[in-house]
Amino acid sequence: MTDRILEGKTVLMTGAGRGMGRSMSVALAAAGAKVAMIDIDEYVLVESAKEAEDAGGQGSTKAFVCDVTDATRAKATAEEVISAFGSIDVLVTMRSSVRNGSATFSSRPQSSGNWTTTCGMPCCG
Repeated sequence: MTDRILEGKTVLMTGAGRGMGRSMSVALAAAGAKVAMIDIDEYVLVESAKEAEDAGGQGSTKAFVCDVTDATRAKATAEEVISAFGSIDVLVTMRSSVRNGSATFSSRPQSSGNWTTTCGMPCCG
């Protein structure tokens, strides 16, 4: 990506340590965004942030370890992001939930608890 069409914008990306969250963070940094990368797993998050910073340049990313299901911690992390980058212009929620070794996303009928966890994540944390 050679166009830096997101120059001057800050993106807060949850689930940034793996998969689509990681890939999107790399692409957004390459497009010029400052990317606040959030994940609960510090090890994969740090590796992902290095990859995104390589794509976007020094200072283009910052890693924040946070369990976004904890509203108090999520609010504190958002305040840290604003302190680090000045604003949050875009929010991308790529967080997913895994229970008993498998993702809660399924074509099989879900318990109400799994349904709430799966659908509530993008809306509530």
